[in-house]
Amino acid sequence: QGLRTTSLTDSQRVHVAEINLAAGIASKSKASFRSAQDYASHGLAALGTSSLPWESQYDLTLNLCNLSAESECCLGNFTRALNMADKIVRNGRDILDKVPAYKVSLNALGGLGLISMALQRSISVVRALGDTFPKKPTISTCLRQVWRSRKLMKRFSDEKILALPIMEDKRALAIVQIHQSLQLFAIMSNQDWCFAHSVLTCLQNSFKHGCSYITPSVIAAYATLHVDLKDWTTVNRYSRLAMRLRESRGFRRGHCRTVLIALYMGLHHTQNIKSSVVPLRDAVLDGLASGDIDEAFMTVGVYATTSFLSGTNLSDIVQDLKSLHDRFHEHKNDSVLMYKGTLTMALNLMSIKVNPTVLTSFVMEEESAFVDAKASSDRYQIAYLRFNKVIILFHFGESDKALEHVMSLIKTDAMCKTNSYYLFMRFYYGMVLFQQYRETGLGKYLLMARRQSIRVVRKFQHNPNAKPLLLLLQAENAVASCRAVQNVLQLFHMAVAAASSGGFLPIEALANERAAGALHFMGESPAVATAYIDTAMQLYHSWGAYNKERYLEELWENLE
Repeated sequence: QGLRTTSLTDSQRVHVAEINLAAGIASKSKASFRSAQDYASHGLAALGTSSLPWESQYDLTLNLCNLSAESECCLGNFTRALNMADKIVRNGRDILDKVPAYKVSLNALGGLGLISMALQRSISVVRALGDTFPKKPTISTCLRQVWRSRKLMKRFSDEKILALPIMEDKRALAIVQIHQSLQLFAIMSNQDWCFAHSVLTCLQNSFKHGCSYITPSVIAAYATLHVDLKDWTTVNRYSRLAMRLRESRGFRRGHCRTVLIALYMGLHHTQNIKSSVVPLRDAVLDGLASGDIDEAFMTVGVYATTSFLSGTNLSDIVQDLKSLHDRFHEHKNDSVLMYKGTLTMALNLMSIKVNPTVLTSFVMEEESAFVDAKASSDRYQIAYLRFNKVIILFHFGESDKALEHVMSLIKTDAMCKTNSYYLFMRFYYGMVLFQQYRETGLGKYLLMARRQSIRVVRKFQHNPNAKPLLLLLQAENAVASCRAVQNVLQLFHMAVAAASSGGFLPIEALANERAAGALHFMGESPAVATAYIDTAMQLYHSWGAYNKERYLEELWENLE
């Protein structure tokens, strides 16, 4: 790196370029994207800046340009990534050689917030590759795909799917690779029919041409299409089949996406989310080890939020996320913000600060940057960051400030509704609104809180993770309805028991805390609530939320 190439022979220049390419690939595999970009730049400089390298050293030039484009995209230099990708598209000899550049350009457009453009380009690329995907998918075109897919699935048992031959058609593989990006942009654009059409197209493609590393994630996505239909048998069957297929074939690439979809968007609806923590972290590490960097970044945010919501000890979360941060700090992928937000929540709950409601670190700065940029691609990440603040503000008695974010979240509803995180978001919306009613006595907050509770019940009553949350919302409604103290406490006790049996330590602590607050709100003596608040503080301490424990101690000392 940095070697003067002006006096080198042509063969020596090629050798220098090859060395830089190997070093760049090694750096990229370690998520050191700045070094990877430097190596790619030096390699291209060694070959020269004219078009001659494309003629005499086509493969080497192509690989260096791909490395440069991918590294620039990971570093957040989306315009440079687009320029390099366009250069590859102009000089590529075959459309299959251009596929990595197409993927980079799609990711860069997403990073710039040009989601509609990215979606349309995705469709154009798959059509150029020979797919018959419609220019503008509609309900009718999707329903035809549903009919074909169901007819096809009847012919394939689980054993037959597990025995699918390996996909050898490179063009078919390229098509499903671009479809992966298409599906992401369809979700971000609220194009549900486009997403479903794409998933079903990939499914048919896999059954026709064979199994690739993408096939398990396609089957997992097929399972998620049945979530809104509440067909939990199908969700369970194909989510688990996707995991089995990946394991039986030993695919390392695609591991992150398969686990992410199968667990986060599928099995989270039918099993305790605590069982997902270890598989999600293993997928992150496997993605990093296999070079599946982008997928690893998508998965780490989900791993972080799942760990937090399932009640993993906060000290363990902080230690683990800080170690992962050393691997991710250069990457500008929006998904990384999810784990940064979780890290900040954990630190606020743990640390003893003068003003615990002030979110420190990068969360506030990152969200401001998103809002200022007005990037539509970031609306999901903004929603996650806002929700992080709702949790912290609610936990430290700032429900009025939390309400501002809740109202914004309810208005935009910018959340993927096919995962369990949406359940917890809706739960906290209801809790903030019930608290606002306690503090202000305004009926509009009670009405909104009850509406949120009804939404949670209708959508998530089947979900094993929902039971303690639903019971706690029912208890809050009982308090607002001025029911007898014995009836109110019975509901709180049921919520505590459900949270304890499910291993949801934060919810168990919150239920005890809210029971104590309910007794105070209903005019009972603070001494009556002492047992509940003492239990809550012990549970928060066990979770590692020392700052929250101290906050409750000071709050109840003043009440007494």
